[in-house]
Amino acid sequence: MAEIPHIKIEKINISTVKVLLQKPNVYVNTIFPIRNVPNRSTSLLSVAVMKEDYELINYLVSKNADINLHTPKCEAPVILAVKIGNIKIIRKLLELRADVNVYNQKGEMSLHIAVQKNRHDIVKCLVANGANINAPIFGSSIYSSLRPLHLAVVSRSEDMVKLLLDENADINAKTSIGETALVKAGLNDDIAMTKFLIARGAHCISVCPNQTIIHDLLCYLKHTSVLEYLLSLDESFTDISIRTNSGESFLMFSLEYDDVDAVNSTGQLAIDFEKNRNVGISVIEEHIVKLISAGFDVSPRNRLTVAEGFESFHINCCEEVKKMKMSKVGTSQVSFFNVLLMNVHDLSVRLKYVSLNGMVDKEKILSEYLYYGGMLFYKLSKVNRRIKYLGQIERSVENMLCSAPLLLPYNFVRDLWSYFRNYELKKLSS
Repeated sequence: MAEIPHIKIEKINISTVKVLLQKPNVYVNTIFPIRNVPNRSTSLLSVAVMKEDYELINYLVSKNADINLHTPKCEAPVILAVKIGNIKIIRKLLELRADVNVYNQKGEMSLHIAVQKNRHDIVKCLVANGANINAPIFGSSIYSSLRPLHLAVVSRSEDMVKLLLDENADINAKTSIGETALVKAGLNDDIAMTKFLIARGAHCISVCPNQTIIHDLLCYLKHTSVLEYLLSLDESFTDISIRTNSGESFLMFSLEYDDVDAVNSTGQLAIDFEKNRNVGISVIEEHIVKLISAGFDVSPRNRLTVAEGFESFHINCCEEVKKMKMSKVGTSQVSFFNVLLMNVHDLSVRLKYVSLNGMVDKEKILSEYLYYGGMLFYKLSKVNRRIKYLGQIERSVENMLCSAPLLLPYNFVRDLWSYFRNYELKKLSS
């Protein structure tokens, strides 16, 4: 039996192919080894596509070349056409019924490649011809199990994400480890993409059951900008007091905003220095000193931890507490120290007629209050949003409840809102 010859791709044209096809054991669908390229093979049609040789493509098709011919070492013609970005050849192959969902050895389909190349025209063409818009990448590469939407998010291509969503890509599809497009955007610290996906209806699903996307992002401490944005949404999953089924809180935000004495279902402190002295422990210790200096209740165990070595820091905190007691929020009689102590609803009622928009400026607050600025900013941000929700409710829901046939007293109705959290008021007001 005659041996299949090795071919040199640069030598292939319609003339050399006609000669090749006259040789014994060589057919239009023969898979050829490539000269000087180990472990790679190709078909004549694949070579014609790579060289964008339209004359040769037409000739091979007339000789009944297999449009979908591929092996682990030889990629399908349609995938090669997408790689070189030739929309004309892609359309021709699809007209000849090329399999738009064929995979290559890397576990990629044509659509995955087109998305990564940010070729909108090719993506539209492939989807119109039946490409599986939610197909995952297979294999063991770093892109394994990513879907076209995930690839677009990772590439920070909002236009491509929009295109895929307009073509009915599943916005909440998960990778093999449970990451959605929204989680990918968060891990990418991409606020614009995060906002866009949420606006398009992305669910804030966690990788792990009984957790939220916030827990996922807390694994990567650099993603503070997306975390801050998510916390400003007033949604159930961003409630700072939320706990997992085992009673665990958002530890990172406990440093600035939460209850350092929170315990889980087994009685463990969120911050237990007897057992844990991780990197960043001084930040936690300083936060406890800040709480003690401001008069908050702190557990004996945590008080004992900061009993020594923080004398100077404690003095500085006490000086800032005095300053907060002397400074009022706008034209109100509410001091910045009151902001620390009072609950969000009571502050919203007291500051209802104070314009907070210009005051809720993180850089400005932090420059004025070095130690307590983060806590003040977070609290005032929530208060400012709550005032807006309460105003919307007054114009709609309250009038309905206080009018016939219910005729509920205004004081009674307004007292009701104190039992609602921000995200509940947000839903009610909308």
